[in-house]
Amino acid sequence: MKNLNIIRAKSAFSAAQDTYCGKNGGELAKKLPPRIMNSGLIQALAFASASENENEIKLYEKIKEYLQSKDVAVLDPNDKKRSLLEIMLDSDSRKVALATRETLAWLSFFRRFAKKGGE
Repeated sequence: MKNLNIIRAKSAFSAAQDTYCGKNGGELAKKLPPRIMNSGLIQALAFASASENENEIKLYEKIKEYLQSKDVAVLDPNDKKRSLLEIMLDSDSRKVALATRETLAWLSFFRRFAKKGGE
């Protein structure tokens, strides 16, 4: 039987292996949780969108995939075309709070798996 921590870990491990090894993965893993805790998920998403940091945008896409997965189902899995920011802007405060908590929990695993150092 899988619990939520196993599901989070598997998703975060996959994201770290697919795209985020090396210096940028380690830096993103370190800076995103404080940004989300200090400013909130919506402002962190807006910042990433405005900065056009490709790696950060890809990471938020991985988070969106996780939040839409059938095992977690925080977000509607059929809402594939809109960005995570657009989905959060149309959500109520309860859903935003749940997505924020789940994102921070996922990032705690991602931080352990993302490697820092040379590409």
